[in-house]
Amino acid sequence: MNDSRIRRLAFALLVVPVLALTGQGVAFAADEPGPVLIEDMNEPVVVLTGWLNVPEEITVDDAVIFNGNATIDGHVTGTVLAFNGDITVSGTVDGDVASVSGRVVVKEGAVVNGSVTSQRTPVIEGTVNGTVSQTQFNVDVLFFGRIAFWLAASVASLLFGLLLILFAPRAAEATSAAARRRVGPSIGFGLLLFLGIPVIGGIALITIVGALFGVAVLTGMVLLYLVAYAAGALSLGRLLLKPPRAAALAFLLGWIILRVMALVPVLGGFLFTAVTIVGFGALAVAAFKAGRDSNQTLPDAAGDPAGTPGLATTAAPPMPPAP
Repeated sequence: MNDSRIRRLAFALLVVPVLALTGQGVAFAADEPGPVLIEDMNEPVVVLTGWLNVPEEITVDDAVIFNGNATIDGHVTGTVLAFNGDITVSGTVDGDVASVSGRVVVKEGAVVNGSVTSQRTPVIEGTVNGTVSQTQFNVDVLFFGRIAFWLAASVASLLFGLLLILFAPRAAEATSAAARRRVGPSIGFGLLLFLGIPVIGGIALITIVGALFGVAVLTGMVLLYLVAYAAGALSLGRLLLKPPRAAALAFLLGWIILRVMALVPVLGGFLFTAVTIVGFGALAVAAFKAGRDSNQTLPDAAGDPAGTPGLATTAAPPMPPAP
C-alpha cells in the first residue's frame, strides 16, 4: 500500500464522525471484543475493537480494524486495513490489504487485485495482482496529528461561533463592528490578551496560592481562544457580507475561508494567531464600549435616566381646591 493511499484512508477515518452527523454512509461495527459479523452493505466499515468477519456473498466497502483480526470470506470493493491484528482473505478484495502490526494471509482461491503489505511475513496461497511486501510501516504521525488538530479546531470554532450568534447576536455584531472600525485598539488589546493570559496562568502555577487559579486559567484558555477565533471569523465575514445580511452567513463565509487556508502549514498558523488576536481585541473593545454606554444611561438621584435625550421634567398638577 503506498503512502498516498494510507493518508487518504486515514483522512477518511478522521472525518467519519462528521459524515455520520451529516447522514453520509459510514458504518461503525461493535466496539467490544468478540466476532463482528457484517451484513451486506456498500459502505465503509470501521471496527474499533473486535474480530471482523465478512461472510461469503456479502459485499462491503473499505474495512478498517483498529484492534482485532479480520476474516474476509466475501467481497470488499475497497481496502482492508488492520492496525493491530492479522488479516485472512478467502474471498475477493478489489483494493489493497495491509496489516500494520500483524500478518496478511491470502488463502488458496482468494483474489487480491491490489497490493499486500504485511508487518510480519505474509502467507500467499491465492492470487495477488499487485505487489507483495513485508515492511515496517512509516506512518506520518505529524501529518495525521495536523489533520486531527485541524478537524477538531474547525468543529469547535464552528460551534462556538454559531452559539455566539444564536445567544448573543447584538454582542456578536458589536464585536465585528469593533474589529472593522477600531482596528488599532483591537490589535493592541488583542495582543495584550493573547500573550497575557498564558503568562498570567504560568506565573500563577508556580505559586502555592495561585496554583488552582493558574490551572483554571490554562484550562479555560482553549475555550477563550476558540471564542476569539470565532469572533475574528465573524469580523472577516462582515467585511465581505455587510448588514443587513445575516450574521450567521457572514460568519460561515469567514470561517470557511480561514479553515481552508489553515490547511497550509505556515500560513495556517499565522492566520490563526492574527485572527485570534483581532478577535480578542474586538471582544474587549466591544465590552468596554457596552459598559461605558450603560454607565451613561444609569438613572440619577432623582430617578430620571441621566444623559437620555427627549425626556422632559414636568411639574406635578396642582391639587384640586378643597370643597
